[in-house]
Amino acid sequence: MSDQANNPFNLPQEVLSIMIRKLPIKSIITCACVCKTWNSMINSPSFVSEHLNDSISSYKQGNTRICLLQLRTLTKGEDVFSLRFDNQEFNQYAQLHFPYKSKYGFQTFGSCNGLVCILNGNLKRPVHFILWNPVIRKSVILPERSFFGLESVGLGYDSRTNDYKILAVSNVLYDEGVLQVEVYSLRHDSWRRLADAQAFYRLTTQRAMTFLNGNLHFAAFRSGRDLILGFDMGEEVFREIMLPDRMSLRNFGVWACQDLLSVMLLGANDDLHIWVMKEYGIVQSWTQLSTVNLGDFKSPRRLGFRNNGHVFLGVVNLHFQEEDIAGRMVSQDLKSQEFQDLKIDGRHDCFFIDSYVESLILLNKGNDLCEHYEIESYDADDTSGYFSSTAACASCAMGALSNAVADVAHYSSVPQSSDFSGSEKDNNYALSE
Repeated sequence: MSDQANNPFNLPQEVLSIMIRKLPIKSIITCACVCKTWNSMINSPSFVSEHLNDSISSYKQGNTRICLLQLRTLTKGEDVFSLRFDNQEFNQYAQLHFPYKSKYGFQTFGSCNGLVCILNGNLKRPVHFILWNPVIRKSVILPERSFFGLESVGLGYDSRTNDYKILAVSNVLYDEGVLQVEVYSLRHDSWRRLADAQAFYRLTTQRAMTFLNGNLHFAAFRSGRDLILGFDMGEEVFREIMLPDRMSLRNFGVWACQDLLSVMLLGANDDLHIWVMKEYGIVQSWTQLSTVNLGDFKSPRRLGFRNNGHVFLGVVNLHFQEEDIAGRMVSQDLKSQEFQDLKIDGRHDCFFIDSYVESLILLNKGNDLCEHYEIESYDADDTSGYFSSTAACASCAMGALSNAVADVAHYSSVPQSSDFSGSEKDNNYALSE
């Protein structure tokens, strides 16, 4: 193939890379179909890493944050995933297509750099973990491992080895208080059993961990004292983060509030107490932000924080006959203590929300969705996640050749409304063998 065919715009590689990184994800995938040179560049670790850095920087510079939302429908009990703008209206950015099905449902345990950690909801063996990048429709089903007892699970990034890891901890049933610890490495595609934590920690009911400052955090208690356990993703060691003595309430959970470690505690009178650690690791920097009363809501569930510091809550929706399971999402302004009805309905105990950053992670690693073995079943017609490394199909090449440069001028760094639902038109992005 001629140099002109490999570089249709005759631009320096560095300039071309920057231009393509500015495009929406779908357009980047289209560009990967133009020629082998572009495909190789876009699939390279350096391009994927630089694109991720650009995405993270755009949100830090004040662009609207995106949230990943999972809910379970009341009528059919189906798990529905979407991306939402974290703006005043909390309107939808993209509907996502999750191709797997299970009669037990799915639980989401976190999002990190565009990857989502999902577990088949059946706690009986075998249990299947999935790492999923919804915007490029790539996924990896992890090797099986065994579950024993109540678990906490988290997904994080090890910057030392450029590896994504999942931490799973559980109280050993035959020796309550001893933590069984396993770590999955995406780079090695395997689980490793670490030495059991022998300090007799017990887990709380919060199952999803919080990734912040290179550590996964989760709530625990030892010798009658509440604390936070942090797991360093690089060193793979636990560290205790103590809570102030006056924070003596049980039923607490750990989140990140505007990049600060935070806890939310439910009191006996449905009071919600919110604390943040102003300086990470410094116990004396714990500061109480707010105390609000949730007495008007039945069985409120803490879901996390909005980018502006407001709190996401899942509350029982009394307008449904199935009020024991029917829920609705609201958010609360901690200063005015006013609530905003987000008008999102689902099963009360199945809401999950986390911040999300679009990325190309798994672009050259995730499997074709149709090559995965079944959890219960998968959508065999959805091949939109498949990318080969051969020459591009004609329709992809023509579209990218005519629009790639023009798109750069028209797209700002603010995300545009998108559809990642896996419709038939998206199949054009697959390369032919």
